[in-house]
Amino acid sequence: MKKFTIGVVGLGLMGGSLAAAFKKIDDYRVIGFDISLKVIESAKQKGIIDEGYISNNKLNKADVVFICLYPKKIVEFVKINKNYFKNSAIITDIAGIKYGIMKDIEKVLRKDLEFIGGHPMVGKEKEGIEFADANLFKNSKYILTPRKNTDIRKYRLLEELLYEIGVLNINLLEAVEHDEYVAYTSQLPHALATLLMNNNEKAIDQKIHGGSFKDATRVAMINAELWIELFEENKYALSKTLDDFEKAIRDMKNCVQNGDKEKLHNLFTKGREKREALR
Repeated sequence: MKKFTIGVVGLGLMGGSLAAAFKKIDDYRVIGFDISLKVIESAKQKGIIDEGYISNNKLNKADVVFICLYPKKIVEFVKINKNYFKNSAIITDIAGIKYGIMKDIEKVLRKDLEFIGGHPMVGKEKEGIEFADANLFKNSKYILTPRKNTDIRKYRLLEELLYEIGVLNINLLEAVEHDEYVAYTSQLPHALATLLMNNNEKAIDQKIHGGSFKDATRVAMINAELWIELFEENKYALSKTLDDFEKAIRDMKNCVQNGDKEKLHNLFTKGREKREALR
């Protein structure tokens, strides 16, 4: 793994943070790719890439390529640029949905290339290279979704790379399983935070809120374009999750209306115990 070259496509918050994290390690050379020359120049000035290109014909310099684009753009990028990748390169992504990407990548991937789906469970309520953070992945969780015929050696190599930039825990999931889980643990919280912000504007305008409201709505600082795409690509799993949550809301409403203190106590106690055990 000495003197590996890491390619990062898309130098926004996540791509910039990945580039910065690898750039801190002497063993890696980091090449950035972006459609904006201004972004590339900014990344160079910040010292988070060694080289930067708006042309993708330099992809053959990279041993491992992280594609940090919106979900629909990932498959398109691989398809259009498949002949530029280095022989036997490892390609991965950071998208928050996996099944559609993995299925479509299979159709366009060059046979010698290895694509392993990835999803870092970190982020910020900010966008752009100016918010790139080399420490973003420290003590973080990361999900990988390899294909059925993935070379185990290349999978282990990608794992090792991620541990080197500070990832604490890597979960191996099938793509469908991943999408079902994130519908609940990621997409539902973003939906609820948005609804909380939009449902009683009078209370918000009068600042009748405290820390708990701010905590619950932090992720409403949302990139609308990205999250519309994530919701659309995972609509079946997310719809089922919303149905289940609607039922839970109705059950709590019934407890309140009926004065069922015992059931409310059980719900609160159970929720508290689960939250305390959350890691």
